[in-house]
Amino acid sequence: MPVVTDRNYAQIPQFRLSLIKQVATNAYVPSIGHGYLGFPKSNGCTRFVPVLTKKDLAVYYIISLSLQDALSHDLPNIFGGWRRSPKKISKAKKNTESAFLEQVSDPYLAESMSKEMWFRNWTNFNTLLKDTFSDPNTGNYVMMTDIANFYDTIDIHRLTRGIRSEVSGAEFAVDLLEYFLSYWDRRLKGYKPSSKGIPQEILGDASRLYSHYYLKKFDIEFTKYCASKEIVYIRWADDMILIGSSRKNLEESIHKASKLLLQFGLNLNASKTKCYSKSDFRMYRGLDVLDAVSQRDQVSFDTALRRFYRYSKNRSARVDTVSKSAIAFLLRNPRCVTDANLAILDSMVRKYIVLSTFSFQHFRNLIELMGGGNSQLDKYLKLVISKPYAAPKAQFLKFLWFYPKLYSKLGITKRAISGAAARIDNASSDSTIIQEICIPKFIEKHKQLPNL
Repeated sequence: MPVVTDRNYAQIPQFRLSLIKQVATNAYVPSIGHGYLGFPKSNGCTRFVPVLTKKDLAVYYIISLSLQDALSHDLPNIFGGWRRSPKKISKAKKNTESAFLEQVSDPYLAESMSKEMWFRNWTNFNTLLKDTFSDPNTGNYVMMTDIANFYDTIDIHRLTRGIRSEVSGAEFAVDLLEYFLSYWDRRLKGYKPSSKGIPQEILGDASRLYSHYYLKKFDIEFTKYCASKEIVYIRWADDMILIGSSRKNLEESIHKASKLLLQFGLNLNASKTKCYSKSDFRMYRGLDVLDAVSQRDQVSFDTALRRFYRYSKNRSARVDTVSKSAIAFLLRNPRCVTDANLAILDSMVRKYIVLSTFSFQHFRNLIELMGGGNSQLDKYLKLVISKPYAAPKAQFLKFLWFYPKLYSKLGITKRAISGAAARIDNASSDSTIIQEICIPKFIEKHKQLPNL
């Protein structure tokens, strides 16, 4: 559910002036935030993501805008460093106390998470994978790994020292950044400043920028190493993919990566480090399905979806990614909406670990694709509330909150919507975010809806 509502837009001028005054007089202090949303990982493990206040998000977001040109780096096969607009802050004023805030025409609420840029990078990433796997000269082995607890283990002082050494004339912005990162998690740490960990936001791009910058020196060194060994190195956020002709060389490259990351206080995740043949990895990632989607190839899509489904029934696979792509493709291509394809899709999303990754837009599109109606709403709601994790419930509740004009089109009654919200409420007694933010905002808006 959004922390910011329509009513807040009218308050932007007042909010802006108040924020500038607090920063200029050194009165700004990071709050304890709204709380945390729990995302399922595996075997009962939960990743708790903080939900920051709009004031803290604004400060964090604006600092990032003022530094992004210096921190973003473009290296081959490395994804995550996209820039936001406005791109530049006046060099003459950006370091004079709160003047860097005043130079930004849009301090917040224009949408601090760039979905367009994310989608563009995600498309380019998958295109690179497809082209690389189509190249017979890249070898037949693939190693996949990621950085363990990446956001939680970023060294704040190492991060800000690096920024100071590379960015001139931005002392005030970096000072404020270091202060914010030291105290953003006071809800857990109290008044003791943190030395490690940046917030893994769900509403913004700021931490993405800093985590990307934090790996800059690693990327440069590891890219050189991989080139010397004729290994293709691809990174998306903290996920790494290595492709080569020798399993031994790939294992040695993982050792090299571990050694380089040690300098930054980081470690690879041993449980997620796996070696595949190129053909197996292609199936694991669902690259044939994604390729058919990107090419808008209806014939290839049907074949690729069936093959991926058969593969995923008994083996680990990126069912979440393929499901989301398939939903979008089928909505755009009604001729592919066959009983067989819908049955495959329904079978894939009826696994909690898949449905729990859906955003509110995905829930909306899925229910429309499956024919809508109260029964479809109930079917997926039962799965969402079957486990204690709050994040999927919050996304489903946002779907109920966000699309009032589509309820009739989807064949969903107001009573069913109200009942679904009540069931989420009853299943979320331990979630501060749902109890104190999501449900009250739903009730406020639901009162305004006509009878459906």
